[in-house]
Amino acid sequence: MEQFRSECLRETGTTDDQIEQFNSPQSVQASHELRCYMYCMFRLHNVTRPNGELDLIDVYHAIPKQFNSIAMKVLAKCNKSTEPISDACERAYSHHRCWKETEPEHYHLF
Repeated sequence: MEQFRSECLRETGTTDDQIEQFNSPQSVQASHELRCYMYCMFRLHNVTRPNGELDLIDVYHAIPKQFNSIAMKVLAKCNKSTEPISDACERAYSHHRCWKETEPEHYHLF
């Protein structure tokens, strides 16, 4: 995970501070760099399709087993509420924002 984090920080120009701020309980407007960091992490964890869409089955399997029931709830809700967005970074942010709003006590951006 740390290798992916370092690579995505470098690739997107995101800072640790931006990630920490997004992880705070308050609603935070994410920069474009942070949104692209979110997409980069999805991509490096191999949970995206070639067109940049999330593969929900791969996401489910990437999440630790003890969170399976939470993952099912979040994936079902966020997949339905996420509008079609052509920009992969914006789409990743939309999913992260929904996950954070749906299960704030179980959300953490690494």
